This record gives sequence, C-alpha cells and structure tokens, in this order.
Amino acid sequence: MKRRRILVILSLIIFGLLSLYLCIGGFPIIINNHENQVLYLDKEDNEKFNPLKNINFESGRNKVLLLFTLDDINELPQEITKRKVLICSDNEVLEQLKNNFTFEFSGGDMSTVTSEIVVFREGKLVLKTNFVLDNNTIGIQDEKTGWAKAVNSKELYNIFSKFKPYRNFFLIL
Repeated sequence: MKRRRILVILSLIIFGLLSLYLCIGGFPIIINNHENQVLYLDKEDNEKFNPLKNINFESGRNKVLLLFTLDDINELPQEITKRKVLICSDNEVLEQLKNNFTFEFSGGDMSTVTSEIVVFREGKLVLKTNFVLDNNTIGIQDEKTGWAKAVNSKELYNIFSKFKPYRNFFLIL
C-alpha cells in the first residue's frame, strides 16, 4: 500500500513536470539530419536575393522553424517570444515572410552565427541556414552567401513576432 502511494505520487510529480515543460515551451531535443543549404540564390538588383522567392506557401503543409542558441535567446527583440524553438505553419504568415525575406550580400562574414532558420514545403526541406535575429540585425549566413543582411527588417520583426513556441520534447529535422 505504501509502495503504491509513493509510485502514484512520483507519477503525478513526473506528469506535472512534463505538463509544465510543455506549457512554458521548454527546450526540445533537436535531432538534425540535414546540412545547411540555400537552394535559391538568384541575384536581383543591387546584389539582393530572396531564398524563398520561388516557394509557394499559399497552400499545403508548410512550416518555418527558428532555432536559437541560449545566448541568442537573450538577444531577441522584446516582441519575439523568448524560446529555443519558434514555429509557424500559418500559410498566410509564411507567404508574408516570403514576400519580405530579401537580403543584401555584404561580401563578408559574421563571425559567430549559431542560430538557424529552417523552412519546409510539403514536408520537404527547402532552406536551412544560419540566422541572426536581435534588436539591431536580421541576417543569414551561409558558405554560399556569406553574411547577408535583411532589407525589410521592420516587416520581418512583425512577422517573426507571430511565431509560436514549439512545445514537444523532440524535434527531428
């Protein structure tokens, strides 16, 4: 009887902790099976490019994930939820993201870009690259692009503020 009571109490504690973890967004274990890739790099005027330009987010199963390191979480702007993984699968928001996801080549590199943006279209990876999102800068860095700074930062801050915390224990990319 005493052993059963202890087992029930431990089960409730574990269930409570797991529930709390899911409620606050936690820090999922990320299993990363893909290398970084930027699939679309057609240069526009003045060395600008949009890696999402040819991706249709108007329908289908689409999602964009922002994966932040602990240091980068602390640097997120106030309007962005401070969690390790943010996700958006709202096609209307993703279409807005696509229309504003324009970058300008800088010709250089940013030394410590460790966060990532990962984009899936119909369950297939279409973009995975290093990503910076802080109060002063939005940019991507990849071996193909080098450091590229966002042209539409104000619009992107607004779009990224609509992303929600990822609330599962595991994230398999």
